[in-house]
Amino acid sequence: MTPHEWDVFLSYSRRVKELVVEFDLDPCPLHERNIRDELAMTCPFPFLFPTLHTLSVTGPGTVLSMNFVDRICLGPQLRSLSYILWELVSILPKEAEPYELVLSSRCPLIEEFSCTQGAYIFFEGITHSNAMTSAICSWKYLRALQYGPLDPLSITHISSLPPFQFLCLELSPKTRWPSEGYRFGLCSVDTLIISASSFEQASDTLVSLVGDGVIPQTRHLRSLEARAIVEKPLSLSALISTLAIIASPNDLEEILIKDDTPSDAGVTILIDTSWIHLLRSFRHLTLLYLRSTNWPATCFAVRPHILLELVSGWPLLENLTVYPIEIPLSLSQAVTIIQVLPRLKKLDVPIHVTSQAIASLHESTSITTLPSNGHIWSLMIEHETSDMGDVNPLGSILSCVVPRFTAPRPIAKNWRQPRGALNGPRFWAYVIRVVEAAGATRDVGESAGRYIG
Repeated sequence: MTPHEWDVFLSYSRRVKELVVEFDLDPCPLHERNIRDELAMTCPFPFLFPTLHTLSVTGPGTVLSMNFVDRICLGPQLRSLSYILWELVSILPKEAEPYELVLSSRCPLIEEFSCTQGAYIFFEGITHSNAMTSAICSWKYLRALQYGPLDPLSITHISSLPPFQFLCLELSPKTRWPSEGYRFGLCSVDTLIISASSFEQASDTLVSLVGDGVIPQTRHLRSLEARAIVEKPLSLSALISTLAIIASPNDLEEILIKDDTPSDAGVTILIDTSWIHLLRSFRHLTLLYLRSTNWPATCFAVRPHILLELVSGWPLLENLTVYPIEIPLSLSQAVTIIQVLPRLKKLDVPIHVTSQAIASLHESTSITTLPSNGHIWSLMIEHETSDMGDVNPLGSILSCVVPRFTAPRPIAKNWRQPRGALNGPRFWAYVIRVVEAAGATRDVGESAGRYIG
């Protein structure tokens, strides 16, 4: 590019506030690499995007790609920087400027930094997080960080920042500081996401992050997500017990527990949930998410009657997910949950329907007195036999309880089962027709009523 062309480009680029850079996942042709390299080396301006506030970079973390981003895209006004890097094609050469110096010197005002799939993004080996420490510690206005694993010095720094609110932390089995007695006093954090090698490690991490010698009750924690592997039935007990001590019952709104135990672990581990009563004190919960991603590796031992007792203490709940569960809900139990949770928008707990349960609900309850939830449109539900004689009575019940219901999902007996393999697709197709027909009749009646009025 000529000097005049650079000047013209700058006249436009200086007005850009948000920029997304996407690199092809396949290795770039040589001429494309040369173009990027040439632009990075010949740019005559210290900052080509001097007023840029938000930068998102997606693609493989190659040396040339990173050099292009550093030299062309980073700027002094940058507040939000996000890397989503799928793979590392080559590492930075030893003679390259240390990447943490690039970040701290070229964008000192960072408030949000995110780096996903970053185990080997900038440097080879597990010590690359140390290379980021000086950059993280130089950001005085940081309030959100997604990176890992972090070292104690970085966490000490963010714990000293009053505006810091969001931390997504990835730990490896080699991360030692959670069990070494650190107490960082990170009590301003609003959202905390911990991805650990075990739930025992996640529990130690929670204590280390918010503790300061004695375990305080943080008044700021609104959302906790923990993701790890269940190694034994009692794996979650320590984490939930710690959470019950640390979090304020008036502030905690979201609890997400994700179990990633591999499906080839052997026999199914029945996860003990005797701790679940400890969550009852959190009366402002809007989301409770207990999910095992690789059934049949693990299963939550939550009895339906226990779940029914607990949900009455969470009147603000909007999302209830417990899967897989040892015993599915019955139809009447599902109806009860919907009745006591008027704000519920998602019910992801398996429901097992029988002909007897349908008949019993019809006999004991008038259709007009059933609760109605206009938010829920999908349920994880199966009928024991797919008896076509139950289509109309079940459709009538669902049309009152969940009038927007259009998507039945199977209770998978195996996580490899295709998602579309429903228990009796013809049965559920007819049930949905009954629900939709009832909705259409209701709409006509309401329209006629408004016209007459």
